[in-house]
Amino acid sequence: MGGYHAGLALGGRFPRGWNAQRDGSLSTTLQGYEGVEIVSPVLRGRDGLDQVRQVARLLEEMGAKVNKTCGFHVHLGAASAAGDDFDEVADWVRRLINTTAQHEKAFYGAAGTTARERGTYCRSLKTAWRHKKERLTKKIKADDLRIEAAGISRYQTLNLVPLFGRYRTVEFRCFSGTTSGRKMTAWIQMALAAATMALARNTRFDAPTTGYADTTTAVGAMQRFFYLAGWTRGRKDYYKPVCLAEGWVDEMAALDEAKQELMRLARKYDDQAA
Repeated sequence: MGGYHAGLALGGRFPRGWNAQRDGSLSTTLQGYEGVEIVSPVLRGRDGLDQVRQVARLLEEMGAKVNKTCGFHVHLGAASAAGDDFDEVADWVRRLINTTAQHEKAFYGAAGTTARERGTYCRSLKTAWRHKKERLTKKIKADDLRIEAAGISRYQTLNLVPLFGRYRTVEFRCFSGTTSGRKMTAWIQMALAAATMALARNTRFDAPTTGYADTTTAVGAMQRFFYLAGWTRGRKDYYKPVCLAEGWVDEMAALDEAKQELMRLARKYDDQAA
């Protein structure tokens, strides 16, 4: 295992480019176990999803475990989603902030636990940006977004800090630790669907209080997310690709499996929140 941001290759049957590194936020009291972060290379398309499933299977075979100090983070390449013009990227990020804020209940519900929402490392994006939401209604350039984001912690549902660094990504931090490939791929598809929604439309910061679904519960919020993402049967565009960002498109049967898993997790979240 390598140091923080200096991981050592997993090797063996693991796909090329995956590594293990230390992270000070991870801890365990289990004898014979040590906290470790598993980091992927840049992944794209169905091959990327297949790699995630393969790594999940290998981790389960090894007897890997997760606890409440663990999380699952999804980085999206901003240029891959919105192009090389950083002003255009910034305006996509503005729309993504609104999309994530409006669907934040669904994202927290996808974790299947209230621990992420109540913890230190995944605070509410809506709370952090609420006093700036009027600024998010209009087109924004990169320098202005940098100013607006200054001082906002990276420990949010959607972390913008790496957007202004070497890799130019945005990071979804709301998902819980897991060794389940089914959960991992469902969360990736959800993040990519939000990215695609932000490419296609302007969205209000706040979720409506009336309309298609009850957004006060994770189940209702998830149903609404599915509908707006084009994941609901009966939508005229249901059989069109639904996760265009970074070229990630999965089979519709796999998407149905992802939906089932996300709804199961949302019900689990609501049971804990009751």
